[in-house]
Amino acid sequence: MLHAWLLASPRTRRPPCTCLTTPDIPSHPQPLSRRSCWDVTDVHHTRAVAALASELLVYVPAEEERMVELLSVVRGSLERAVDEAAALPPWPPAVLACSTTATRVLFRRFRLAVRLLHCVSAFEGLLSRSLLVGLALGRVVAGGMMPYLRAASEGGQALSYAVATVEAVVGALHPEWCAGGMPAEGAVFGEHVASLGRVLEQQRGDAGNAQLAARLARVLARIGDAERSGRLAAAFGVKT
Repeated sequence: MLHAWLLASPRTRRPPCTCLTTPDIPSHPQPLSRRSCWDVTDVHHTRAVAALASELLVYVPAEEERMVELLSVVRGSLERAVDEAAALPPWPPAVLACSTTATRVLFRRFRLAVRLLHCVSAFEGLLSRSLLVGLALGRVVAGGMMPYLRAASEGGQALSYAVATVEAVVGALHPEWCAGGMPAEGAVFGEHVASLGRVLEQQRGDAGNAQLAARLARVLARIGDAERSGRLAAAFGVKT
């Protein structure tokens, strides 16, 4: 699956990491060393940091000065990572068609952005949801990934790849963020997914697209668009 490949860290130089100093907890074993280096774009590192912060909050009040400082460092690190890594080069399909190097670079940047979405999502319940949704949907997806997502469906690539890209994005978002529908920050992404659904509906006579329709219907359901999800599934006679 594309999303599993996207999570694998590329064999390139890692960005600078953030050093975290955790508050002391007497007689309590800590899952990370007291001073640990955190690569903000590494999903495993970030989930470990989020787990540590959650555990610390059991013992240290959120308003305690050192805890406030720790969460402030986490927030600042996420914001810097988004600023540095979220924007994908807006190269037109014509450039990508004649340059395999440009295509590979853009795909690596897309992988990085998807990993960053996973990392931001890891702090649901620790940092404010409005902050996290703004970072993930507003700045990473709407502010950086949309040209790539659109090119995947308009640049001559197979429709299956366009569906795979939106699956990767939705799979990286915290499920509670879209439980009541797509937040305003992600409206442009929601419309893009809906447009893919309309393209598939126009091909309802092609039985070979049934599995693809089922996958996209599940994406629509995940972003809170139950009506379009049901309509697409019904058009192909598939279950989600």
